[in-house]
Amino acid sequence: MGMRSSTCNVRGRVWGLISELSPAAEAPLLLHGEGPASWPLLLMAFSRDLSMRMGLEDVLHLPDGTTAEDNASLVRAARDMIESMGTNARTSAPQR
Repeated sequence: MGMRSSTCNVRGRVWGLISELSPAAEAPLLLHGEGPASWPLLLMAFSRDLSMRMGLEDVLHLPDGTTAEDNASLVRAARDMIESMGTNARTSAPQR
């Protein structure tokens, strides 16, 4: 199985779990990753209007692979990724 198939399979399992949990959740769901997985999971969380986080405790590198200087650089990169989807991260609903 190729890397793309594996990634699609993981995404499918993640969405399946979220679909099961969302109706029963008494608190907001937070989706975040660790290391390089942080970036695709950030976009997945945003596309499903789930709470998300991004910081040095999650990932040390920017999407282009360079080392992040600080939390602010990670948050700027996250905002840029979200805005590249055609959404203004500054005006979207506050995250829970």
